[in-house]
Amino acid sequence: MLINPARQWIVILPPKTGSYTLTALLRRPQFGGLLWLGHDYMQHNTEPHPLAVTYKKYLAIRNPWARASGLYRIQEKDKRTQPVTPFLEFCQRRLINNEGSDIYWRQLVDWCPDRAGVLRLEHWEEDLPQLGVDPPL
Repeated sequence: MLINPARQWIVILPPKTGSYTLTALLRRPQFGGLLWLGHDYMQHNTEPHPLAVTYKKYLAIRNPWARASGLYRIQEKDKRTQPVTPFLEFCQRRLINNEGSDIYWRQLVDWCPDRAGVLRLEHWEEDLPQLGVDPPL
């Protein structure tokens, strides 16, 4: 989760939505994003930020197929889920039926139940102005 106290926004970064890329971008000085709790590995933090009530919230999202593919690759690397399930079965079980308790499998809507703006990975340059910043040249 990134916050910007000066512009009063919070960006919620679910796994496999370009969170590392968006974190690197929004932490640049011209954008002013700060990691909530201050640790690089905490961008997937699910703890509510105390300023979440008053700040404008944005949820990072990604093309659903690209996100499903990324999550599937995580499953392939995870020795606890061997043997690897076929992709369609994986999508049905993990992404549609919500089987599994790990934060990776949570649906995007579960990351931000309140109304929030969106920051689309595939269209981040178009979406940056809503954060009050201009895209880099």
